[in-house]
Amino acid sequence: MNDERKITILNVDDDEAGRHAVSRILETHGFDVVVAADGVTTQPIRPRASSSPAVL
Repeated sequence: MNDERKITILNVDDDEAGRHAVSRILETHGFDVVVAADGVTTQPIRPRASSSPAVL
């Protein structure tokens, strides 16, 4: 059994094609990805998120 936790990345982008492309790349590299179209959409997602986010 693998006890290693996956890193979850919140991918926020108003461009649907960009969100999809970035999400696929991240998933290919083993990350869990949660997507949102804008900051308002992230409101219900953020409480589950890490307390130390990185903004790119």
